[in-house]
This record gives sequence, structure tokens and C-alpha cells, in this order.
Amino acid sequence: MLLDKPEVHIVGQVLVPDLAGWRRERLPKLPDAPFLDLAPDWICEVLSPSTIALDRTRKIHQYARAGVTHLWFIAPSPETLEVFRLETGRWRLIEGVAGPVKVQAEPFHGVEVNLANLCGTPEEEHAHPPPEGKWRPPIPRGLAHGELQSALRSRPAAPLPSVGWSRPFDTGSARRQSGKGRRTMQH
Repeated sequence: MLLDKPEVHIVGQVLVPDLAGWRRERLPKLPDAPFLDLAPDWICEVLSPSTIALDRTRKIHQYARAGVTHLWFIAPSPETLEVFRLETGRWRLIEGVAGPVKVQAEPFHGVEVNLANLCGTPEEEHAHPPPEGKWRPPIPRGLAHGELQSALRSRPAAPLPSVGWSRPFDTGSARRQSGKGRRTMQH
């Protein structure tokens, strides 16, 4: 199950990743609760000037402590994707791509996703990139989720190889308001 900005309570923290996914055997259905207390299998964070330090320091360590197995960092400008796998408690960079390319990245083996669509960049912008030093707006809400959803739905209905991600996706947001006194790390 993939969720857009879910509130997850893990390792004594309240965290709100941009996108998060759970394998079907770990989260067969969305619980009727204002938050999830089960660490995701996959997290995607969209990097922006205002959140990059939090995403790359405090949040990445909390995700490792919680046992999240895969982490993606997407930067809209420059258009990049970094794919990390948790190995013996440490993040290992297993893939990095840039530009308007199609990629098959862990944990979504065999699913091709267009990096330009994940970054929210229309194809025509590649012909006329922004001037050096200009920041493109962050990913429009739900676009990355929509690209993954579209790529996974175009495949046969059999479970995805080796990870068993649920289908169809929950397109609603699981984000809820945090209770009083809880610390929340989010964008």
C-alpha cells in the first residue's frame, strides 16, 4: 500500500514522509486510525531547500532505527533520484540517476518509472531548463504517487516480483492531525 504524507509513529517520533509504502503481508489494509504505528518498508522524501537538512539528517536516522528497508530521495532541481537500502543498520546508496530518464529502482523491481514525471517536470521543460541556480517548484502533491500508481497498474495483476506490494493503491491520504504534545517531523 502506498500512501501520500502518512503520519507514522515510530521509534518514539511522529514522522510524516512525503510518500510511504508497506508490503501487503505487513499492512493488508489501512487501519481505521488517525496514524500508523508500523514502520513503512519504503519511504520517499522530496528534497527542497527548506527540508533537505531535516530529511538528510534527523529523519534518515529515525527511518533506519525503525527498520525502513528502502529510502528514496527525489530532488526536483537538479532532477535526481537517490535510492538507498538499509543494510545492517546503515544506509547504502545503491543507485543514483539524473535527468529525464526512465528507471527501475528498488524495491519496485521490474516497474519502470519516468524520473521527469516523479520530479514534476513537463517534457517541454527539458528543452528549455531554468537558468542556473533557479529552483523549480517542489513536486505537485500526489504526482510522484500518481506516477508510481500508473506504472504499477500498467503491469499484469500478479504481485510484484520479490516484494508483493498491494494493488490497487490507496489514493486517499492517511495524514491525520497529531495529538497534543507529540513532536512531528514533516515538510
